[in-house]
Amino acid sequence: AHAGDIDFGAQQNKTTTNKQVYVLAVGESLRYDNVSLNGLYPRSTTPRLESKDNLLLFHNYYSQACLTMYSVPQLLTRATPDNYDLNFMERSIVEPFRECGFKTFTIVSNTNLLSYETYLSNGVDSLIIVPNIVENGEILSGDKTMASIIDSITHVHDKVFILMQFLGNHSFFTNYEKEYDIYKPNANSCTEEERLTSDSLLINAYDNSILYTDYILTSIIDVIDQPDWVSGFMFMSDHGEEISKGGAGHGGNCSPVKTEYHVPFIFWWSEAYEVLHPEKIHYAQLHTHSKINGDCIFYSLCDMADIQLDSVYFVPSWSVFSSSFEDRELGLNAQVVLPQAKIQSEIF
Repeated sequence: AHAGDIDFGAQQNKTTTNKQVYVLAVGESLRYDNVSLNGLYPRSTTPRLESKDNLLLFHNYYSQACLTMYSVPQLLTRATPDNYDLNFMERSIVEPFRECGFKTFTIVSNTNLLSYETYLSNGVDSLIIVPNIVENGEILSGDKTMASIIDSITHVHDKVFILMQFLGNHSFFTNYEKEYDIYKPNANSCTEEERLTSDSLLINAYDNSILYTDYILTSIIDVIDQPDWVSGFMFMSDHGEEISKGGAGHGGNCSPVKTEYHVPFIFWWSEAYEVLHPEKIHYAQLHTHSKINGDCIFYSLCDMADIQLDSVYFVPSWSVFSSSFEDRELGLNAQVVLPQAKIQSEIF
């Protein structure tokens, strides 16, 4: 089979004359432990998200891999660690929305993998690659540019699906503007020798980058939070991050650790969405402490937008918006089988 041959038989169950806007935002290297939205981290790294109504954090979500090139395809397609070839055999999450009459857009940072692996955007109406431009320490273009792009798109079209990928919190944690340089000293204000001998300098820079991500995510929510818009926003990070031994990283480790997999998964909805889909919010609220992994994202996103797939392709028990959702057991040492190689991933 070829990706272009697949038709998911997608249909929306409910009809509405309201504008519909759905956004899937994929973060980069953001781990659950440092997000104060979790109610545990002592620093206030996500104050804007915490101030939002209609927002849920799923506390027990784990990525399927600690490397972008393996985790992102498993978020955007029906591929799983034990059936990774689906990544190449079927189109991505863009396709069900296209089949339901949505205008589809992919907005990506030019430094992230999705902007190069464009097969994940096959069939999208528009692929928008945002350059990351920094001059004299000032961010001129990057993650912050995406909210204005979304604002332009959503005011032109009545049914919109937007897939996004950020530069986000990638090491060594330089992606934030000066006003978010709160935690000092940090890895961006010291010598390389100092950085390599102090974990706290990296953690301070990392937390500053999370403050900036908090600003980016709430800016996007503000754009799509309009009267009478049926809007839904899902965000999760592709993987987490380990900060220790004077370095920061993920992927390729012989002994990956929990913080490389345990990441935030967030759902926000508009008032009009709640009027149309109160049952979906109810079940999502019930599952905020359920065991969830990357297998669930494709199906949950379809379900969030009330998109029903042909029974051959849909797994209701993998959607957090479904009454039939079942905990996803996250086995140790799951294997992702690739066409030319095998990769071992320790999943908690």
